[in-house]
Amino acid sequence: MSRRTRRSRMAVASLLAVWFALGTSACDGGIPVLSERNEVAGRTLQEQQEWAVAQVEAVISVTGTEGLWRGRGETGPRWDEAQLRILDRSRHVSCSSEPGKVNPAGLLVRVRTDPLDEDPYRLAERVREYWATEGWTVSDVYGVEDSAAADSALIRADREDGAMLALSASDAGGGRLLFLDVQAECSNDPTVAW
Repeated sequence: MSRRTRRSRMAVASLLAVWFALGTSACDGGIPVLSERNEVAGRTLQEQQEWAVAQVEAVISVTGTEGLWRGRGETGPRWDEAQLRILDRSRHVSCSSEPGKVNPAGLLVRVRTDPLDEDPYRLAERVREYWATEGWTVSDVYGVEDSAAADSALIRADREDGAMLALSASDAGGGRLLFLDVQAECSNDPTVAW
C-alpha cells in the first residue's frame, strides 16, 4: 500500500472517529448528546428528506460544484442522477434508546464530491459564511493546522432543535474533496422513529 493511500485512509478514519465522538458525546460548547436532543419536531421522513435535499443543494450552489457530488464511497451514486437512491440508503440516527418506548430519530444523509480542481478549504469557508448567515451556530471541529491528518479540516453547524450539518475539506491522497453530513432534528413521527 502506498504512503499516499495510507495517508488518505488515515484522514478518513480520523474524520469518522471525530464524527462519531461528536455525535455520541457532549462537547464543551454545550452541544447536546444524541440521547439528550430535543424532540421538538415531528416531521415525517418525507419532510426530513426534503429538508436534507435543500441543505445539500444549498451547499452545492454556494460552492459552485454542480455535478460533482455523490453518495459516500468512490463509487457511490451521483447526487444529480440518484437523489432518491441516496436518500433511501441514508440511515436514521436514533436520538435515544429506551426499551419499550418510541425512540425518536433523525435522518442522516452523507455525500461527498469527486476530486475538485478548486481549493476545498476556500469552498468550506464559503459554506461556513453561508451557514452563519442562515442562523446556524458554526464551529471548527479541527483545522488543517491542528488535524492529526494535517490535510483536512472539519466545520460543524448546529441548530437549537438538534439538527446538525458538517463539512469536511480534505487535500489528501484521494484528491481535493468535500464531505457533507446533513443530520435532521429528532422526530417522533412513525416514519422516522424506531
